[in-house]
Amino acid sequence: MNPSPFNLIDTAALKNFVLARGKKEGGFSATPSLPPTLQDTFYAIDILAAITPATLPVLARPEAVDAFLRAWLRRDNRLPWRLIWFIHQTCLSLDLPRPGLIPIAEPTTAEEFYYRHRLSPPKQWPLNDKYPRRTCRDIYFDLLLRRREMSRDENNRLASWFIRCRNHDGGFGFFPGTTSYIENCHFCLAGLALLRKHPGEIKKTKNFIIFSQTACGGFSRNIRAAPFLDASWHAIKALDATTP
Repeated sequence: MNPSPFNLIDTAALKNFVLARGKKEGGFSATPSLPPTLQDTFYAIDILAAITPATLPVLARPEAVDAFLRAWLRRDNRLPWRLIWFIHQTCLSLDLPRPGLIPIAEPTTAEEFYYRHRLSPPKQWPLNDKYPRRTCRDIYFDLLLRRREMSRDENNRLASWFIRCRNHDGGFGFFPGTTSYIENCHFCLAGLALLRKHPGEIKKTKNFIIFSQTACGGFSRNIRAAPFLDASWHAIKALDATTP
C-alpha cells in the first residue's frame, strides 16, 4: 500500500486555513474578508475531502453549505456549465442530494465538462517549443477528452512535452522554458499520470510543491506569492498525481 502523498505536508494547518474561509451563510471565500463564491466553495470542500477521513464532521454547519448551493440554483436556471459542475461535485463530496443537473456518466472535472459541451478542440494542439499557442492546461484538458483515441506516438510526444515543461526548481511552467507555478505542476503531473508515464526527478518536484505551503497552512502559486484556496487545491491535486 502506497503512503499518502499528503503525509509530506501540514494537513492540520491546511485544514485550518480552509475552515477560516468558511462563511456563516455556508460558502467559502478566497480570503476571510471576501464574500463566498461557488468556485471557492468547491475548492474548499474538495481539499477537505482529500485530506480528512470525513468531510462533514469538520464543517461547523454542513446544512448551511447545502442551503448556499440550493440558493445558487434558485438564482437562475441557466447557470454557466462550470458553476453547475461546481454545485454537483460539491454535493457529491458532501454526500448531499445532487440537483440532477448533470448525468452520473458526465466528465469528472469542471473543465472537461465545459470543454465537452462548449468547445470543439482540434485533433491535435501544436506543441511548438518556441511559442506554443496552448499551455499545459489546454493540453491536459484535450488529453482528458481524447486520450482513448490517441496513438502511442502521440502519447509519447505529449509525455515528453509535459516533462520538458519542468524547470530546474522542480516546478512546471505553462510550456517549456516558462516560470514554475503550482497549477502547472497539477496539469503536467496529472497529464503524465493519465499517460501512465513517470515524470522523473519526482523528489525535486515534490519539494517545489511542499515549499509552496505557507506558514498559515495554505499554498501559494510559488514560494514568492500569497496563499489562496485555488493554489491550495492545485497543490493537493499535484501531490495526488505523484502517487503511482
